[in-house]
Amino acid sequence: MKTAERVMTRDLITVHPNLGLQEFASLLEEKKISGCPVVSDTGEVLGVVSKTDLTRARATGDDLVDLFYRSSNAMVGGDAVLDLEYGGFPYDEEEDMEEEGLGELHVRDVMNKSIYTVGAKESIATVARHMIEQKIHRLLVTDKGKFVGIVTTTDLLRAMSEMTEEAAVQVEAA
Repeated sequence: MKTAERVMTRDLITVHPNLGLQEFASLLEEKKISGCPVVSDTGEVLGVVSKTDLTRARATGDDLVDLFYRSSNAMVGGDAVLDLEYGGFPYDEEEDMEEEGLGELHVRDVMNKSIYTVGAKESIATVARHMIEQKIHRLLVTDKGKFVGIVTTTDLLRAMSEMTEEAAVQVEAA
């Protein structure tokens, strides 16, 4: 049986709550990820931040996040809906961005403070059920109360694909 600990990512990319959204967008693009845990200086998990959180904040009419999207939607990986709504990066100089207040935006302003966890020994079916019920794309994995990794929808899809391939090989061998 595949468990959370067998499919989770152990080498985590985390961000500090004071990280600016421009840097966060660059990190998402550079690492090819859609979100990550937000961790304090002491290592405490404060929440999770993702492209979805940025989109949710944008949908609520937050002027700062609206400005962030207008200035950097191309940096976040080409969200088709956002690309249609906004025409790309409109600024030619860094000081133009600072005048518009982009330097004031931080991960803490848009992160989701709800922390969803799953035990390391839980089955991937249980992990998937939690994701569906909570409408989330990543779960923090704990073992004996300690944060040890993260399972994302991509990790689940990879595990399911491997299970399907293993089943196909077994059928062919029979």
